Amino acid sequence: MKKLAFFAIVILLFFAACKKQDSSNRSTQLYPLAAGNKWIYVDSFFDNTGFFYALDTFTLKTANTIQFNAHEYTPVTNQFDDSIFTLRSTDTTVYLLKQPGEPLLFRQPLDETQLTLVSSYHHDSLNSTIYTKPITTTNYASYKILVTQDDGQFTHYKQQELYFTPGVGIIKGRDIRKNSTGGVYAYDSYRLVAFSLY
Repeated sequence: MKKLAFFAIVILLFFAACKKQDSSNRSTQLYPLAAGNKWIYVDSFFDNTGFFYALDTFTLKTANTIQFNAHEYTPVTNQFDDSIFTLRSTDTTVYLLKQPGEPLLFRQPLDETQLTLVSSYHHDSLNSTIYTKPITTTNYASYKILVTQDDGQFTHYKQQELYFTPGVGIIKGRDIRKNSTGGVYAYDSYRLVAFSLY
């Protein structure tokens, strides 16, 4: 109960500290990566049987840009300056820097006559799947995206299920792995509870 009260106070303080910005000065990036941008998430952790064992909050913030393959990327880091997402964004595309490549995270406009937009990299060992129908049951209208790394070995399998809102960022997600029998399980699940964009 004390943890919940603490999280509620942290969230209320963050909202109180948020500054309203003139939207005409905001970047036109689909994923807003301006210096000073922050996102606060609540994160739930699970073991490989699906048993919930911990809850935490974490803050992500933009860091100094880096160069990769002649493109500028912005690391989005946690409070310990560990990179959680590394992204590049324009007003029409967002790419995620992820070994072994740079999968497409989102593109606008989407062809809604197709149910999904699938991009494949490195002999199909890295894929991104964007579902083109907007989801309105999330806090903000969003799009479901799956980024899957699968080289055929269950110990290397990783999948991120992300919900992306243009102009806000990732508002919800799950990180998924395979166990030794080939079954998939989510080992953490997170959702956005507050943000401050410049």
